Amino acid sequence: SIRKKPLDIYFRKCAFRLHYDRRNHIQDGLLVNPKYNFDDIEFLLKGSDEKSNFVDIGSNIGLYSQPLALNSPKGQVIAIDANPLMVKQLDFNVQASKLKNLKTIFSAVSDKTGSGSLSIRNDDSAIVAIDEKINDGIPIRTLKNILMKSKIGKIYGLKIDVEGHEDLALAPFLLSAKKKELPTKIVIEHSNYQDYPQCQEAFNKLNYSLIGRSKNNSFYELSSTNLNA
Repeated sequence: SIRKKPLDIYFRKCAFRLHYDRRNHIQDGLLVNPKYNFDDIEFLLKGSDEKSNFVDIGSNIGLYSQPLALNSPKGQVIAIDANPLMVKQLDFNVQASKLKNLKTIFSAVSDKTGSGSLSIRNDDSAIVAIDEKINDGIPIRTLKNILMKSKIGKIYGLKIDVEGHEDLALAPFLLSAKKKELPTKIVIEHSNYQDYPQCQEAFNKLNYSLIGRSKNNSFYELSSTNLNA
């Protein structure tokens, strides 16, 4: 804030431009903690290879999507966010990081297509929810539609943080996906260490195992039975 201009840093060998005039707790974390969300990112990376595909729903400025893309240069990473300002900021970061395999998509994710509006909580651009009842021009698409248009088949890892919209964004996709299309690993925001009910039901039905939790997220992994099906 004292500088009155953006600050360029590297986090996990990826470029991030931080803006002093934007309240965003992810920027703060990147700036002060070299192991910010370390366990969460490492969980997604473990067992992946250079061809692994990842999806980041609620990508913000690329805390997850950039390191995932750097890890798997021959795979595809889809970063989805409903805040146009964050998509623009991530596009800059991706270009600065010279990542050719990371695609940003401006959209909210739900169980149907349409349009909605954004609700930014606590004046923090990292805490953004979609309101489907008010049409303010924010596109809403299903995850299935996004993946089909991006020609993504098998997903190795998926991270989702959409401030309570997880049940509509993720559960319908999981329950309608073919076994070969299911993500091997999922990092999902929890609410006070409780998982969203429809996602929890989908995880149980599809034989996902809870591997652990961090302060903000739960870590799920698909059982070996499903992986070999």
